[in-house]
Amino acid sequence: WNVIARIPGELHPDAWIVLGNHRDAWTYGAVDAISGTAPLLAVARGLGELLKKGWKPQRTIVLASWDAEEYGLIGSTEWAEDNADILNRHAVAYLNMDVGVSGPHFGASAVPSLRRLLHEVTREVVDPASGRDLYAVWSETSQRVRRESGLPIAVPDDARPPGMDEPRVGELGSGSDYTPFLQHLGVPALDIGFGGPYGVYHAIYDNFYWMENFGDPTFKYSVAAAQVYGTLALRLASAEILPFDYEDYGKAAQAYLGALEKEVKEAGGSEKLRFDAAKASAARFTEVAEKLGGRMAEISSRGRVDSGPLATVNHALVEVERAFLLPHGLPGRAWFRHAFYAPGVYTGYEAVILPGVREPVASKDWSTAAEQLGLVQAALE
Repeated sequence: WNVIARIPGELHPDAWIVLGNHRDAWTYGAVDAISGTAPLLAVARGLGELLKKGWKPQRTIVLASWDAEEYGLIGSTEWAEDNADILNRHAVAYLNMDVGVSGPHFGASAVPSLRRLLHEVTREVVDPASGRDLYAVWSETSQRVRRESGLPIAVPDDARPPGMDEPRVGELGSGSDYTPFLQHLGVPALDIGFGGPYGVYHAIYDNFYWMENFGDPTFKYSVAAAQVYGTLALRLASAEILPFDYEDYGKAAQAYLGALEKEVKEAGGSEKLRFDAAKASAARFTEVAEKLGGRMAEISSRGRVDSGPLATVNHALVEVERAFLLPHGLPGRAWFRHAFYAPGVYTGYEAVILPGVREPVASKDWSTAAEQLGLVQAALE
C-alpha cells in the first residue's frame, strides 16, 4: 500500500517534484527506513504550516510513502510503471530518502545535474555536532575518505581535477526507490541521508533502543535530514529556472568515457573500440551546457521573465535526462534504460557506469560494446 499526498502547484501544476521514502522494514526498522520516514513526515508537517500561512508552491509537490521496498522495490516500481505516461509528462525530479540517519556523516548520490543544488542547500543547514554549515563538514569528510583511499589531496592548483575540493556526490546504482524513476523513466534523481557505523542492518536490533543510544541519541540529525530534504523540495518547487547544472553532467560524461577508455586500453582493446567520437560529443555537450548556464544566470539576474519562454526552457531542461534513455534498454535487461547508470548484474547495489558498454567489454563482446558506445554518443548529441 503506497500512501501518496499531493500539494498542487500554483503556476506550474503539471510539473511534479516527487519525494519518496519506504516505510516497510525487515524487522523493527528504526533506521531502515523509519529514520527516513520521520523526516518525510516532518517535511509534510512543515509544508502544511506554510500552506496555512498562504504559501503555495509554483510546482506540484508529491509526497510518497512506499510499501514493499524490501521485497524488491515493489511499491515504488509498480507506482512508477502504472503512472509511466503521467510521470514522463510531469515529473521534474525524484528526491529519495531511505536510511535518513544511522550516524553523523552526511552523504548523497545524484545525477550530476543536481550536484550543485546539493552543495548549495547543505551550505544552509547547520551540522548538529559542530554548529558549522553542513557543506563544510561534508567536504572535510570527503577529503578524509579520499586521503584514506590513497588518492592525492595536496596537488598544484593547475593540476587539480575539477570538483576535487567539493564534497563527494556518488552515482546512483540500486537498492532503493530512486531506481524506477531514474533508470527506467529518466527522471533526474538523488538519494540523501546521514550514515555511520551501522552494524544492525536488516537485523532485529534495528530498533528504537539502537537509535536512541547509538544512531542519533539527540535526534538532531533527524532534524537536519528533514531540513536538507525539505529545502531541496522547496528550491525545486519554487525556482523560476530549474536548478539543473548540465555543465557538471558533461564533465562527468567526459570523465566516465575517459576512465573506460583507459580500462579498454589496459585490456588491449584500444583497436577494437574507439572512443574519439563519443568523447567529442561529450565535449560539445559540456561546451553548450556552459553557454546555457551563463545565459540562464544572465536572465535570472534581470528579474522575472515571461512565463511562456520560461516554461519552454524548463521543459527542455527536464527532457535532457529523458534523452539519456536507450531506445531498447540495456543488452539482456531491457527494463534498465539509462545510458550512464545501472546496478551491476553481479555487484548488488553498486552503480555501474556506462553499463551498456562496460559489460560487453568485460566479456570481450566488442561488436555489442561498439554499438552501445554509438548509442551513448547519440544520446549526448
